Amino acid sequence: MFYNYISEILAHKTGTGNTRNNRDSRPKYLGLKRFHNMFVYTGNIIVRQRGAHFKPGPGAAMGRDFTIYAKRSGRLQILKRRVSVLDLLAENQYLKEQNKNYDSPMITTLSKIWTKKSL
Repeated sequence: MFYNYISEILAHKTGTGNTRNNRDSRPKYLGLKRFHNMFVYTGNIIVRQRGAHFKPGPGAAMGRDFTIYAKRSGRLQILKRRVSVLDLLAENQYLKEQNKNYDSPMITTLSKIWTKKSL
């Protein structure tokens, strides 16, 4: 208290508060930009990151600043920090092939069997 009074009397200017910690950096906007099961186009940025926290899978690539982007259009899949872009045409063809090989069960009743005319 007494020191402040003397500094006001003797000092050319009154002392101000310390501004040592008043600096801040601009935001980096890191993180996921597209999420699981979203449709992405070729060149879309999927993840902005520092270091290889997420790894690129099929259909994705990593830039020199560790940015992961889509190499083709398709559905985004993120599983265990592996980012992949699934090709929709190939996925649909695969599902059609699977369904073609799958025989649907034949539903029949006893009445249909009993009323069948024997040859």
